[in-house]
Amino acid sequence: MDITFTLQSSLDGTPLTGQSSITVYLSKDGNTFNNSTNSPTEVGLGLYKLTLTTGEASFTSDLYYQPVCTGALTNTWKVSKESGSGDTSSLSGDISKILAGILNWSMAGNTLTLYDADGEPLGTYDVTQDANGNIIKVEPSE
Repeated sequence: MDITFTLQSSLDGTPLTGQSSITVYLSKDGNTFNNSTNSPTEVGLGLYKLTLTTGEASFTSDLYYQPVCTGALTNTWKVSKESGSGDTSSLSGDISKILAGILNWSMAGNTLTLYDADGEPLGTYDVTQDANGNIIKVEPSE
């Protein structure tokens, strides 16, 4: 199973590219965070991919992961197994396709707007941040 994430500059929020010293911490089902076995690789445009081991991909309900890199915002991401199916194999691929196609984004207040390669809006999302400014939830705007 692959998981994906973006890295953004802690100075201005722009995508961080070319990062090789990234530590990814994993927490399965709310347990203690541990280092991932494998190292992530860059897909492009600040999007990174981490291939989980079989043991790391074995979780009951939720997998939290937190990539940490010097100069990057620290965000915690979550993958949840769908109720009843237990299969998240297509989730990472779908996210990768969506993120790989996003070349531009803008943030105004708590609204994130994503744009395609032609500058056309793909959608807007409501962003929830914690007290430190870390993004903890992103939901489609209504």
